[in-house]
Amino acid sequence: MTSVPVADSRKIRPRWAVVRYLLVVWKRTFWSSLIESFIAPVLYLLGLGYGIGQLSDRIGGGGSYMAYIGPALLLAAAVQIATTEASYPVFARFKWDRQFSAITATPVDSRAIADAHVLFVALRTALAGAAYWVVLLAFGAVHAPSSVLLVPLAALLGAGCGGWSLAFTAFLVDRGDGEGFNVLFRFIVLPLTLFSGSFFPVTTFPEAIRWVVWFSPLWHANEIGRLIAGQAVPGPWTSLHVAFLCALALGGLLCARRLFRRRLVL
Repeated sequence: MTSVPVADSRKIRPRWAVVRYLLVVWKRTFWSSLIESFIAPVLYLLGLGYGIGQLSDRIGGGGSYMAYIGPALLLAAAVQIATTEASYPVFARFKWDRQFSAITATPVDSRAIADAHVLFVALRTALAGAAYWVVLLAFGAVHAPSSVLLVPLAALLGAGCGGWSLAFTAFLVDRGDGEGFNVLFRFIVLPLTLFSGSFFPVTTFPEAIRWVVWFSPLWHANEIGRLIAGQAVPGPWTSLHVAFLCALALGGLLCARRLFRRRLVL
């Protein structure tokens, strides 16, 4: 009687196995998402950069509004993509399709699943950020060679926002059918996009509430983004901006691991 070889679980790389699975799933919508990654920045830059920018540049007499919002639009897209990828698709794998229950019946544990999703979100935002950066170059919104660092910055921001969104998704699993995502998108993602210095300086806020932007990861990313795009010079707060985003990513990963374990380990 011949023996059937059994795979050594020590040779299996659980995180990369889950990442490969997520890439296979994403393959179904790869071309549509890639086209969107090019079309969305074109529309935003035409409408805001050339549209509002013509009026803003004429009145303000300062730098180009196109150059001002360019890096911010790329980073805002990273936040939106990360939270979207970490919300309903992950919720479905928890509750509707029960794919996570099947995966944890293998040598892959809940920690590997959480880590793999954060890695996938970072990769997803990096690819979208690269497409956005190419469009920014084509429109002349960025010029400095260092602006290519907007791509890894988008990945770091995406990993941070994605990690906390994954934790929030795991929290919602036994609390309805995803209605809580309305809170995430309406009261967190939308205000982050509008009030993080993406479209106008935060110095226009009343001083009494200006401190609130310090809690916005997108504002910290915008400050770094405009620095590496050549629109600002390093200041005393630059290291703090980087530290905030790194802490956001690490904290989100740890929180996602904990809540994934709570949901998947009986």
